[in-house]
Amino acid sequence: MDSRRKFTAMFKLRVIEYAEQTNNCAAAREFKVSEKSVRDWKKLSAQLKLLPKNKCANRGKCSKWPQLEVEVAKHTPDTPGTPDTPHTTGHPRHTHTPVPPLTPGTPSDTPRHIS
Repeated sequence: MDSRRKFTAMFKLRVIEYAEQTNNCAAAREFKVSEKSVRDWKKLSAQLKLLPKNKCANRGKCSKWPQLEVEVAKHTPDTPGTPDTPHTTGHPRHTHTPVPPLTPGTPSDTPRHIS
């Protein structure tokens, strides 16, 4: 069950138009959305008019620090924990050494020496 509701650009523009004719509170009651959503959509009305009418856009807040996220993404592996990228926390004891794979003919219950 999806708890978040999605609204198209056309719906948001109808709510904005109704709010401009009446007020934000009346529009929120009429369309069963929060008054905060009506206020936010009114601020974005210029952008909403440029979007395709059936697009569900502007569904969340933008990042506060988009440049920081770009920098973090540069230094973060795409798939953490892969064998070719050792995990380290900065402390020499906490480095991850990959375990060698089992070779054919080696029983799985035979202890292996990991250096």
